[in-house]
Amino acid sequence: MHFISGLPRAGSTLLAAILRQNPRFHADMSSPLAAIYNGLLERMSAKNEYHLSISDAQRTSLCKSVFTSFYAHIPEETVVFDTSRVWCAKLPDIVSLFPGSKVVCWFGHYRGSWTALNGSRNRIPSIAPRHAISIPRGPSIAMWIYS
Repeated sequence: MHFISGLPRAGSTLLAAILRQNPRFHADMSSPLAAIYNGLLERMSAKNEYHLSISDAQRTSLCKSVFTSFYAHIPEETVVFDTSRVWCAKLPDIVSLFPGSKVVCWFGHYRGSWTALNGSRNRIPSIAPRHAISIPRGPSIAMWIYS
């Protein structure tokens, strides 16, 4: 199992569509799996009165079973790519649950991503955030693979 993540308007949907053309791959445009996984984590957290009754081994088993159950209908030899913007925030969990997996992160042009996140072209900042090194002027897409 592998994961696709990235900023809005960066090309992750296009990547999933391209991968889907190969019969050996399964990739959806966007999956509800991240929301299901987050809901499960919340139910097993300290917010729940029964969290002390769940061991770490049980938590790990339950979390992994959500992924395997969700994709149980996919043949075992098929390589699965799950797509969600949430996966970058869940890297420690992914590494723990699926040590051999990869996370493909797409970063599009700064202005296009900013517009998609904020919904208005009038609110695009004219300077880069402090943590950004440079903003490309033309169309650009960068890909980062975490393994």
